[in-house]
Amino acid sequence: MIASWRGAATALLSTSLTCAMLAACDSNNASALDGCATVVRGMVSGPATLTARWLPSGFRHGHNASYKAALPSMMYTSQGHGGARIELSVELHSAALHPADAAGRSVVRPVIVDGKPGFVGTGKPDPRFIGVYWKLAGRYLLSVIGYKVPEREVLRVATHTRFTPPVTTSLPVDPGTVVTRNAAVAAARRSANGGSRVAGAKLTSWTEAATMLAAHTGRVAPSPPDPLGARPWRPVWAVLLSAAADDPSLVVIDGATGDAVTAVGAGQPGWYSALTDRAGAGCPGGSTARLPFGVLTRDEARYAAGVGLAHWPPGVKGSTRVVLSTVPEVNKAHPGLYGGCIQQNCWITELVWVTITTERGIGGHRLRCLPPGVSVPAGYRSHKVRQTYSVDVPDNEVIGCGPVPRRLRALKDLAPAPR
Repeated sequence: MIASWRGAATALLSTSLTCAMLAACDSNNASALDGCATVVRGMVSGPATLTARWLPSGFRHGHNASYKAALPSMMYTSQGHGGARIELSVELHSAALHPADAAGRSVVRPVIVDGKPGFVGTGKPDPRFIGVYWKLAGRYLLSVIGYKVPEREVLRVATHTRFTPPVTTSLPVDPGTVVTRNAAVAAARRSANGGSRVAGAKLTSWTEAATMLAAHTGRVAPSPPDPLGARPWRPVWAVLLSAAADDPSLVVIDGATGDAVTAVGAGQPGWYSALTDRAGAGCPGGSTARLPFGVLTRDEARYAAGVGLAHWPPGVKGSTRVVLSTVPEVNKAHPGLYGGCIQQNCWITELVWVTITTERGIGGHRLRCLPPGVSVPAGYRSHKVRQTYSVDVPDNEVIGCGPVPRRLRALKDLAPAPR
């Protein structure tokens, strides 16, 4: 199997959202939510930060003082010291701290790092590397590794290292108090100086609207405007206006205040039809579950994945399945996705739409393995198989030859379509 990176339309699910995470599924409130059988609760998580607040003389911070990511890391270098460097990293670690965590060093002894028990690892396989390892919050293993740096300085860097875990915020399932549809349309007209025809007004979020637009244009999605930048999942009214039939624009109205926050070119508005109106009747978005704002609905996920647009060549029968799952469950099913959770925090059950596509040869027709356009190692020889598959998640794709692995087939859909 070979992994490759996906385009901007699917990447937006993780970058604009940052992280959309499942907290619980609750069926007790179904009667109050327009007939939805379940409610998927969600959160967003900001990035963690990792910073060294003291460095030896001659070492310099990177361009930013801290690198922000789900599991951040930093490297500091020194000019004129034979390639000396200091590396900071953090990883998920559920077990108790053990000398074996000191990266297999031949000499390991206990040490206290900023009041926490840890280990110093020295000696073989390369005595030029000295590492300090300790844990925070019961689940994060921190390390400071110096190359050609004295042990006392590596220890001092460790005691001045600061790690801030991600902070989570609940995503809204109910929009709360928002302005009416008519008020949103009026505000959009005012922002456009009147004269524009109203083609539609839908209650949604910036994340959803921008993802749909990006999927339609094939371009990088526009960044959230300043009023929504920190919370792109907030309820907004997406009002489609057109002064002329070939020049539509999307005016985004803050759902809570009724203010126009931005206007972007809408292109041909076919994508707008796929955008879910969260103020519509019934359980919106093509599933039996109510999803929080900022998470694509099933209809939106299918549009973003291009489901229904694929054309299979003669001799090939194809199918596509779209499943709402979580990063931990996807990682259990296929640890290679997300690089083994290096890019994602697998302790946080981030909601993710998974697109599983299969192609099968009809009759005696066989498919090339691997498909054209896939990067292969030097010397790789293609062969013929009955079936191929691909599994898409935000920022990543896995392609394989043969049946879809059983664990991927068994992924539970948290937002199934109505039967």
